[in-house]
Amino acid sequence: MKSARQWIHLTGILLLAFLSCSNSFGQELNHAFGFNLQLAHYISNDREHDEYFMPINPGFELLYKHPLKNELSLISGVNYSYSRWKKTFATATYFRRSAHELAIPLLIEKSIGQRFFLMFGTYCGWLISGKAESQNKNNPNWIDVTKYSNYSESSRFMADLCLSAGARQQIGSAHSVSIAPFIRYKLKDHWMKEVRTNTYVGVSIYYFIGL
Repeated sequence: MKSARQWIHLTGILLLAFLSCSNSFGQELNHAFGFNLQLAHYISNDREHDEYFMPINPGFELLYKHPLKNELSLISGVNYSYSRWKKTFATATYFRRSAHELAIPLLIEKSIGQRFFLMFGTYCGWLISGKAESQNKNNPNWIDVTKYSNYSESSRFMADLCLSAGARQQIGSAHSVSIAPFIRYKLKDHWMKEVRTNTYVGVSIYYFIGL
């Protein structure tokens, strides 16, 4: 809990800095709102090669982007992500876990010319809900076994570091689309850490509209 509070305090400080920068430059530069379709690939903590995540775990973001000087921009908003893990035993017994997570991204974007960019930052958030289920050959229905899976209501916090690089296409004067492969590292994870590694990869597809 102590580390979670520290990350919450850090998130608050970064948010205040973000708002301060927005107020400082708000009268000179254009703002933008955006949407991001996130396609993530988690890696299972599989030592017996009978565990796996869905190849693509979906998510989305609603974002606010504020340009600064020297080709830098600050980006924040809200991120939702979904993931599902499954384990198969030789006895035809199956286990699966699913997680719904909500996070606040705090990102710095560095433009490289007109078309390319780098992005670095953090995602701090919480496990909104999680579920564990089991199934076997004698019963085709999935049975809720969450309470037997070390699920904890008091350990929901997560924090990621994110690095991505992408290409942008301007559409008119106010619209842009971009695609950016990313790699993220979990500094802090919750219940799902039992079944996934700290590192995962994916692709983000952004659409921004300037104000």
